[in-house]
Amino acid sequence: MRRVKELLRLAHELGYSKRQIAQSIRMPKTTVGDYLARADAAGLRYADVAGMSEEAVEALLFQRAAPPEQRPMPDWAWVSAELGKRGVTLMLVWEEYRQQHRDGYSYSQFRRHFLDHTSAGAEPRMRREHAPGAACEVDYAGMTLTISTAEGPRQGTWSVSPADSGHGVLSWSMPERSAG
Repeated sequence: MRRVKELLRLAHELGYSKRQIAQSIRMPKTTVGDYLARADAAGLRYADVAGMSEEAVEALLFQRAAPPEQRPMPDWAWVSAELGKRGVTLMLVWEEYRQQHRDGYSYSQFRRHFLDHTSAGAEPRMRREHAPGAACEVDYAGMTLTISTAEGPRQGTWSVSPADSGHGVLSWSMPERSAG
């Protein structure tokens, strides 16, 4: 039991200090100050609550905060479709989402919700174990670029293939002239 009514009586009727109230009802001084601040914020005096039960007084002083407003959830099917397009990243999709919903999720929360959404329906993946340096994984990036040197730009389009040894020991990328 919090003894809020007794605390208010000692403060408002008898004029006790916070320290005297804390000693009288065996409660920390900071808690006494918190309860008195709550009573002041609610505009309650001991005379207002004298006839009420302790539970009713507690209900007035310790009301639950309203639940936070729900942020607009993105259409994850649309997000997945956009990510399937060439050159589109999750950051770009999030920036588009924030332009439409100013009060939307921050990037970190957007990413967390997206990962939750995609992992819920994810298919099992094969996990391969190999020793460091035993294998090299190369990925075709799909995008092309023009390479510029001191002599000027090289003719043709080039593809960049990032490669990794799998353990972060050795990573590199290699440009190759695209066919066509």
